[in-house]
Amino acid sequence: MSAAHRVAIDVGCGTGQLTFSFARYFDHVLGLDPSAEQIQQANRAYQTTTRAEPHQADPKGEGQQKIAFIRSPAEAIPCADGIANLITAAQAAHWFDLPRFYAEARRVAGRDAVLALISYGVPALEPALDEPLSSFYWNDLQAFWPPERKLVDQGYQTLDFPFTEISHPKMAIECQWDLPAFLGYLSTWSAVKNLHAQGHSVILRRFAVGIERRWGEPSKQRLIRWPLSMRVGRL
Repeated sequence: MSAAHRVAIDVGCGTGQLTFSFARYFDHVLGLDPSAEQIQQANRAYQTTTRAEPHQADPKGEGQQKIAFIRSPAEAIPCADGIANLITAAQAAHWFDLPRFYAEARRVAGRDAVLALISYGVPALEPALDEPLSSFYWNDLQAFWPPERKLVDQGYQTLDFPFTEISHPKMAIECQWDLPAFLGYLSTWSAVKNLHAQGHSVILRRFAVGIERRWGEPSKQRLIRWPLSMRVGRL
């Protein structure tokens, strides 16, 4: 690949959903996350798809592994200076100490490197299902989201972003899920977890019953779509 596609760093990578997609375009891909559990899950997923052994990342981007995952905060990227062509943070930047993260991004960025902050809010469903989901998200759950969630709902447009911004096409994540998969996804939301912890599980049960009536057969696959919001800049 060209020098412009040598190293990509995905910060706050979670279990690596975005990280894996870079393997087609970059020589070396590094996923970073402060959670040991998330890194373990990402490594397990990588081993499953490649039958690779557990590995250590090469901070210089010169190792043999195509993708590597390291437990690391966004504010202390364990890489050499000037090696990265792309740095991303998907659904994570609202948790960062942004000045420190930006300083690290500038340090590891190579010539003409790009930084992309990516976020997505409430998914869009088919019209008959969209109304109850929207009400659940904007009304029932609002008191249970952490304050940082507002930054996601605003598409990161209010975040400080001191870089020359680059235009980009509109993009979205799309998938087909049955009802159990969709409800399982909702159970991962921090607001839903807070709702349970505070003894308000009846709110979720009421929503689940209502959405099931409209969904039809639980095994029926339906389109789920997350429009992406991005701040993209040249470092």
